[in-house]
Amino acid sequence: MAPTLAEVLAARDNRAARHALLSARSAEDVTLVALTIVTPGPVKRSYRSVAAGNAACIALTAVFAHNILESEIFDLPTGFEADFLISLPAAEVKRKAMEIEERHPLGRLFDIDIISANGTPLSRKDAGLPERRCLLCDSPARLCMRAGRHSRDEIAGYVAGLIDSYLHSSSQTLR
Repeated sequence: MAPTLAEVLAARDNRAARHALLSARSAEDVTLVALTIVTPGPVKRSYRSVAAGNAACIALTAVFAHNILESEIFDLPTGFEADFLISLPAAEVKRKAMEIEERHPLGRLFDIDIISANGTPLSRKDAGLPERRCLLCDSPARLCMRAGRHSRDEIAGYVAGLIDSYLHSSSQTLR
């Protein structure tokens, strides 16, 4: 089921409050990694979003295994979320997280936000990286979103196919 606007706004407020608390208790050179999954359309929680979230958490855990101080996963009606406290400087965490977004088969669906110990988020621009590209074309994602260049169904179909292909290839390697 699709969450209501009130639920989406409450989830955003809860996430911001949670991140503020985590940042406040963090020491210098401890970075907050806040993960959400790109889920176009009204339904934010499905087996696909959970599969993508689990894949992202596995990738983050593999990269930061020895530096994870704390982690928590939230499988909510408003979407998959996870928080990690990493004992590395924010710039290093940002660089490694962007490698995951660029190299993982589902990385385009991972929204990995990096928040420094002082509570300041690091942007792709701060890391010297180009802005996110549209899932369907080579334009900047923000321009396609603003212009409504692609239908919600078109984007949702692409995302579903990407996740299904990943799940199929993952199940093949397990046999």
